[in-house]
Amino acid sequence: MNLNWNLVQDDVQNLVDDSARTRHLLKLIRMAAIKPVADGFLVCLTMENRLTLQMAERHVLPQLRHVLESRLGCAVQFNFEFHSTQESFDIITAESEEPTAHPTTSIPSTAYVFKHKHTLNPVYDFAHFCVTQENAFAQSATAHFASSENTEIPVMTITGPSGTGKTHLLHAAGWAFLARQSGLKVKVVSGDDLITDFQTAIVKRSMGDFRLKYRTNTDILLVDDIHCLEKAKATQTELFNLINDFISAGKKIIFTCDRAIQKIDGFDERLKSRLLGSFNLELEYPSLQSKLQILNYKLQHEGLVLPVSIIDRVLHSCGPCIRSVEGALHRLKMLLKTTGDLETYALDKMFPVPTTKQVEALSIESLLLRVCEDHKLSLTQLKGPSRKRPVVAARRACAHALRNELSKTIAQIGRVLQRDHSSVIGLLKN
Repeated sequence: MNLNWNLVQDDVQNLVDDSARTRHLLKLIRMAAIKPVADGFLVCLTMENRLTLQMAERHVLPQLRHVLESRLGCAVQFNFEFHSTQESFDIITAESEEPTAHPTTSIPSTAYVFKHKHTLNPVYDFAHFCVTQENAFAQSATAHFASSENTEIPVMTITGPSGTGKTHLLHAAGWAFLARQSGLKVKVVSGDDLITDFQTAIVKRSMGDFRLKYRTNTDILLVDDIHCLEKAKATQTELFNLINDFISAGKKIIFTCDRAIQKIDGFDERLKSRLLGSFNLELEYPSLQSKLQILNYKLQHEGLVLPVSIIDRVLHSCGPCIRSVEGALHRLKMLLKTTGDLETYALDKMFPVPTTKQVEALSIESLLLRVCEDHKLSLTQLKGPSRKRPVVAARRACAHALRNELSKTIAQIGRVLQRDHSSVIGLLKN
């Protein structure tokens, strides 16, 4: 049957109104097929989701039926299929054997399964994780959490700025779970995909299938970037119940977040308290020494040998996170592939000679690292709120070194140590 769908849409639009809502709804509806049946024709329509169907039933479907029956000269029945481009899961539809004249009863049943992208990254394992001063404890704790069968601590949260290795540790934990028990159903999903799955399940009225997917068909759940749920209140409630279900079933779940849980104002208090009661690990940006260690590790892994002068220039050009080191390495590899050697002109463009300001910043960082190493502290502790005697002693040594070795003013020392004017004066007096 040859039926011009564009003309059908124009007729419907003339029958309803020429509003933006009508035009938008008609664009969301497509005719997949038209088949003759005993008492007329079966028209198969495709659309995004059940919400679109509900809006179409109220505003355009009666007029659409009228136009089709006028053009075909007989009764018309509708069958609906959903093809969403936003869902993070595959939809398995069970085809209806008998067409029905009622639109709301001809909707195929759905089942949710994880797509291929929700599998572990083969590169992100503990063997490829470069251990530095900043991430050593997080790496060993994550490995122990994943390799141990102890379920006393079923929930773990890894926090830290973007580009500090949270996702790598998340996938590495998944591989460690599988190494301990190969039959485990380990699934990794992002916070955005969790929201999309939940909202689509609400629209399709299939929360049972959603919970079957996340609770029954998953043994270990790894959720990346949980901070995406900050404004998704309904998804937070479902996640809270999911965590409780995992704890009761003796299953384990790991989250990553770009900041400390207590700093996320949009989280429900129940969910926030549940996450704060989990095993929390914190990652921070690598120091200059750690970035050098990571760069050398990756160069060795790639089989590349660079002069010390080039390595220094790469480090000066890198940003604060680990991904900036990886980006620099990608540029070097591409230069070698395209030119066969490290041309000076190309290197000058990629990694310019550091400015005086950059050199000064690196000098300050080196001084801070030296003081931290002498006092067995981290940069976070040095600049943090703690007033314990060993921490204050380290700050005092740092303030004197900045004043005597680098000739920094009180205001500059305060900015480096994140202290006010009077605190810096107190440190310099003793």
